[in-house]
Amino acid sequence: MIEILIIGEINLDIFIFLENNKSHTKNYSTKIGGTAYNIAKSLKNLKINPVIFSHIGEDFIGKGIYNELSKYFNLDLIKKVNSTNIILYFIKEDKFDVVGLRKQDLIFKVNENFLKLYNDIKIVHISPYIFMNSENFKFFNEIKRENKIFLTNLSIPILDNQRFLKILNKFDYIFMNLEEAKKLTKKENLEEIKKFLKKNFINSIITLMDGVYFLNKEEEIFLETEKINERINIGAGDYLIGGFISGLYRNLRIEDCLKFGIESVKNYLNFIK
Repeated sequence: MIEILIIGEINLDIFIFLENNKSHTKNYSTKIGGTAYNIAKSLKNLKINPVIFSHIGEDFIGKGIYNELSKYFNLDLIKKVNSTNIILYFIKEDKFDVVGLRKQDLIFKVNENFLKLYNDIKIVHISPYIFMNSENFKFFNEIKRENKIFLTNLSIPILDNQRFLKILNKFDYIFMNLEEAKKLTKKENLEEIKKFLKKNFINSIITLMDGVYFLNKEEEIFLETEKINERINIGAGDYLIGGFISGLYRNLRIEDCLKFGIESVKNYLNFIK
């Protein structure tokens, strides 16, 4: 029985490393990415089997991704669409630009197949990017949240979406980095940010370059981590979420859930070096 549902996007990620004054490069890499895939993969690495609710293109890229995912995941909730989303990362020194290639918006709907699996689900993570399409708010409002744990994470672009901000307090856990926390709270001082989050949300997790905060009205936990110096840490936040969810699934203490998340990030960064 599958008890963890991951809802969101699956992409092909292409990392292109640019060199000064050169129009060509041999230094590039590709991998399957997207919030839904990254979190599901981190759970799979920890011997936990989630189900993914997502969309994959019927183009040759999507067929390759689908075949790879079929080796590891339940794909009963994967919907076939015309084209696969591609994310290009142009990286130069410690900075990068992102270009997304998307021909169609992804729309999530409650259907019979979804309901069959959903009854047994205990933990649900929803990617914030699905709310870039306003139709997906209807989907969110239709699914039952009783006796389930709901999680999401933040992204700078979605924080301009007022409808998304209004549903944030319906999530049991919200993950964010410091820049996202600043934009959400409209505050620069960390102590003021923490105070705002404790007051307005159930549980918040803030990732810093050298540690992780867990916050709610009754509790504050800080775990120090090794400073991230990797040139690419894209996706690391998703792996933190996956590790944290694995702890929730095992009914561990919050501090231990954070430790699972931190260890998951370490393993991911070592893998992509």
